[in-house]
Amino acid sequence: MRRRISLKNSSTAQAHDNWITDESESEINVFEIGTTLIKRRKLIVYPVFAIVTVAAIILLMTPNKYTSTVSILPSGQTDKPSGLRSLAGMGYLITVDENSSELFPEILKSKLIKDTVLSKTYSFDSDGEQTTLTLQDYFGESDRDKLHIALDEISSFRTDKKTGVIRLAVETEYPALSQAMLSTYVAELESFNLHKRRSQAKESEKYLTKQLEIKKQELTKAENELEQFQLENRNWAASSHAEIIKALTSLQREVEILSQAYLLLTQEYELAKFEAQKDVPIVRLLGQPSLPTQKSGPPRTMILALIGILTLLMTAFAVIAAESLRRLSQRPNDDAYHIFRKNMTTAFPKATQAANRLRRTERELV
Repeated sequence: MRRRISLKNSSTAQAHDNWITDESESEINVFEIGTTLIKRRKLIVYPVFAIVTVAAIILLMTPNKYTSTVSILPSGQTDKPSGLRSLAGMGYLITVDENSSELFPEILKSKLIKDTVLSKTYSFDSDGEQTTLTLQDYFGESDRDKLHIALDEISSFRTDKKTGVIRLAVETEYPALSQAMLSTYVAELESFNLHKRRSQAKESEKYLTKQLEIKKQELTKAENELEQFQLENRNWAASSHAEIIKALTSLQREVEILSQAYLLLTQEYELAKFEAQKDVPIVRLLGQPSLPTQKSGPPRTMILALIGILTLLMTAFAVIAAESLRRLSQRPNDDAYHIFRKNMTTAFPKATQAANRLRRTERELV
């Protein structure tokens, strides 16, 4: 019995020693990694050089992009506490003045404006030659939805939260095309504000126009009835007949009421016309759309540096992993078994405990 216990203790001590050995061998040795990288430097440098070369060729074949920009100054009343409400999670309480320029980005992103920009034919100077181009030809697409997506990718409308200035930008392969498209955006925004935007003042003007026409017809009818009554009763001024006086008074009162109503509506109508003119949001440009002379993309140096760094890291990792697997395959089977057992214990602790309990039960039964 004592011998069994001693053997058991001996096997436990050996397993513990193997565990310690495995732990020491699994620790990361910086010097070994450095030695491996130096020895396998050709396996790292050549793939990095090849991938960076291919990426450089592709980037050189990629055409330059040019961005035209313009800024719109804020107009109308702004809701000053809106920023605080947004930070507090109460953005639904934000109210925007209908004359405010805060609505301009949403108008520019609307399908109405985008369809107009896409349907236009652009004529511009490209390297000294007059070029005529449609956006369907430029994008190489005819599907309307895909054209909208492509147009969104090259267009940008951003509002500075501090100053309220709206910055518009369009990026294409041709400087003059970028400028022409941005000018179209601005022109369509002004046209929309002047002719298509429905504001409260314009709605009031339309309503008062209809009411004024109705009151004018009612007043004309009442005046005609009063005139007809006076013609039929030529002595109405000197008459003392009760019915004549009553009918005359009623007709005169109706004409007076309708006259006052017509006069009031006329005043309100003139005021509404003035408010409607004042209600049109003014597009105040800070300069005209620029004609870019310097490319805005692609950032070839940055892209090449990023590709080179990522390729270097991935290749170095692959070399280190391959070297580790090679060393592991050269170990004795006993060492490989202990490492596998340790990994299984770490990955599936509950399953390992259940297996150990089962083995102990079998030994006790024997």
